[in-house]
Amino acid sequence: MDRTSYKEITTKRSIKYSYYSSSGDASKPTLLFVHGFPSTSYDWRNQVAFFKAKGHSIIAPDMLGYGGTDKPAETALYKHSAMCADVIDILDAENVSKAIVIGHDWGAPLVGHLAVRYRERFLAFAFLAVGYTPSFANFNYETAMATVKQAIGYEPYGYWRFFVEEGTDQVMKDHLESTLGIIHPADPATWKEDLCVPGAAKAALLADKRTPIASYVTPEVKQHLTDMIVKDGLGGALNWYKVILSGLAAEDDKGIPQERLPLPLPVLYIGGKQDCVNPSALALRTSTQLCSDLTVKELDTGHWLQLEAPDEVNETLKEWVETVEKKAKL
Repeated sequence: MDRTSYKEITTKRSIKYSYYSSSGDASKPTLLFVHGFPSTSYDWRNQVAFFKAKGHSIIAPDMLGYGGTDKPAETALYKHSAMCADVIDILDAENVSKAIVIGHDWGAPLVGHLAVRYRERFLAFAFLAVGYTPSFANFNYETAMATVKQAIGYEPYGYWRFFVEEGTDQVMKDHLESTLGIIHPADPATWKEDLCVPGAAKAALLADKRTPIASYVTPEVKQHLTDMIVKDGLGGALNWYKVILSGLAAEDDKGIPQERLPLPLPVLYIGGKQDCVNPSALALRTSTQLCSDLTVKELDTGHWLQLEAPDEVNETLKEWVETVEKKAKL
């Protein structure tokens, strides 16, 4: 992605964001891409190139804690209500009244919160890997893990406890090759052993376990990931986990009215059949209950589907975006 196409904005709460911006055909909806952990807007490079060629205007921010955007240490700054307001500030700066928003990983819950807090600013919502998550108001980690284990037979989020410990950022830096292999494994099934089991991720890194890295991690991509982890650090980014386990997200979401949770606008979910951490059966439980206009597509990939199968993801998104455009014109 061309660095000359990046802009900077200081949001209303005085946080600097860096974001990719590309202008296209005004008759086509603007596409807003929201990445997750541990990533930057660079994760959307295949989608940006594809949809730019189709004439869409595109916005892809480095989210709070990543890339060229500020990386504050204070966990409270990562509350979803605040980050949603930041995103709206970016849309306002680009004079975008309505957009189609696409989120992956932790970007998906942020998209879910945009749906309940700023629904009027969007035409449709797409969720990759993680389903529609509009509120953490009643979320308790231990209770949730017990419930999920009963549903799917194992705890998918065992690594969360390690990710909120002090010093995790430094452990990831000190064991870079191990970190890259665990985050982007050649075999997605290794996550069931290395991430899902409580304590396994920390033990693997401290033992400097070397896991074969996925083929989409080219030398250029590896350098980008190295710079992100070693030069920029993940201390800020790990706050996306801390805000949940600290209870700050639950407190923040208590004010969301229950009537805002059902989502009547077009929704797309794309899941990876080999994603152990976010299996579609888990991701779709809320989506099928609350999304009345839901399209579902499952691909034979792991968690990083937009990187593993960019052509399939792009075509799926394109077909869905075209249906959204048609509905918007009715």
